[in-house]
Amino acid sequence: MNRVTQTDIAKRAGVTHATVSMALNNSPRISEATRTRIQALAQEMGYQPNAMATALALSKSRNEGDVPKQASLALLSGHSDLNYINVHQRYIDIFKGAREAAARHGFGVEHFWIFEKGMTTARLHQILQTRNIQGIMLLLSFMPKEKQLPWNDYSVVNIDTFASRNFNAVDFNLIQAAQMMVTRAINLGYKRIGIFSSLSHYIMHGGIMQKTLAFACEQNGLEYIQPLLVRTKFDSDQQYDDFENWLRSNRLDLVMTIGKPEVIYYLTAMGYSVPRDVGLMAMDVSHFPSHIAGCRIPWNHVGRLAARNLIGQIYRNESGIPSYRSSTMLLPEWHQGDSVRKQD
Repeated sequence: MNRVTQTDIAKRAGVTHATVSMALNNSPRISEATRTRIQALAQEMGYQPNAMATALALSKSRNEGDVPKQASLALLSGHSDLNYINVHQRYIDIFKGAREAAARHGFGVEHFWIFEKGMTTARLHQILQTRNIQGIMLLLSFMPKEKQLPWNDYSVVNIDTFASRNFNAVDFNLIQAAQMMVTRAINLGYKRIGIFSSLSHYIMHGGIMQKTLAFACEQNGLEYIQPLLVRTKFDSDQQYDDFENWLRSNRLDLVMTIGKPEVIYYLTAMGYSVPRDVGLMAMDVSHFPSHIAGCRIPWNHVGRLAARNLIGQIYRNESGIPSYRSSTMLLPEWHQGDSVRKQD
């Protein structure tokens, strides 16, 4: 006779695998009535705990149907615009990857914009509880204090953000990306390298790109040029003037940019030819045309890993702020565009 599994109990009870797991572990995250019902059903079916089954739970769940389709994960975004994640390629890829991985485990992914009108913390918590959503992926530029949920009720994974350092995270290896860009720039013979970035990116990433370039310049006897960090909208006349001033006065031969694809149009308006007059590299080429050289970040895989890690936490009944935070860091790849060239 085949051993009764938690998946068998879930199918019989019409609940998710995660709910069964929590019930059998007496988790307070589900109601006492549900715990009692599932525990009684498990006893009736002859279920016996098996340590190996727990270890295999994630791999077994890859078969569609192991978890009922009504189970969902939440993706919380907090950018200035509701449609931000629908128009920026990075977020499109993250969302797509998360949905694909979640579907393989029988979960859906629902998007919630935390700044939607009327979306108070209490309202969001009520929606998540009503829909039996037990896992949250955070995709936020920052985490407002007034938007803090009762985290002990949820498993949480951070995606591509330093907004909340409390939770386990999935991101790309920013340090390696910075080293990759700087090393290639110096090997190509560029000597006057400047970084053009938004101030928000600088703060969010802890100035890693700037520090990496400063160290490389010191090691190679090059002058370190102060980056241009902008606060205002990119299309403002003042910012164009600032960029032109910065580029010409520092006689730059290479611009490294973080999240500023409009730099291409600035250079064109100034009469610069790329890469003849100045080279251009991007920290994340997903924002740029294919001919721009830079780091390619596998954002779809970031989304997939985030969903997998979150589902794993749900199955293991890991909720709230962890005692020890862990990060899964994906390695960037180099995209060889034609916006840089070997210097004479």
